[in-house]
Formats: sequence, C-alpha cells, structure tokens
Amino acid sequence: MNPGKTIFSQIMSLNSEYEFSKCVKRYKGDRHSIKFTSRDQFRVMSFAQFTNRIGLIDIETTLKL
Repeated sequence: MNPGKTIFSQIMSLNSEYEFSKCVKRYKGDRHSIKFTSRDQFRVMSFAQFTNRIGLIDIETTLKL
C-alpha cells in the first residue's frame, strides 16, 4: 500500500480551494446542482484527462473500480 499521497492527490492539492470556489461563486456554477458539485466535476474531468479516458462509459467504468 502507498504510505503517502497518490500522484492525483498531489496534483489536485496544487489547485487553490479558495480560488476555485471564488470562480464558482462568480459564475454561479453550482446553482442547479443538487449532489454533483462543480468541484466533483472538476475532479472527475481532471482524472479522465490524466488517465487518457475517451468516453463517459470508460470514465464511469474506471471510477467504479
């Protein structure tokens, strides 16, 4: 087992929580969301980019594992 942070976690820690939430508030990014927030979508899309996923089915299958 990995004793430290994963590479994905290290990359995500480079993004400022404050700056991201400021942008979400400015553009009202979460106004229609109930459960799946802008932060969650950003993480999923970043993961898909880093792991070279092509389609939604591929992303969903990978996240379920």
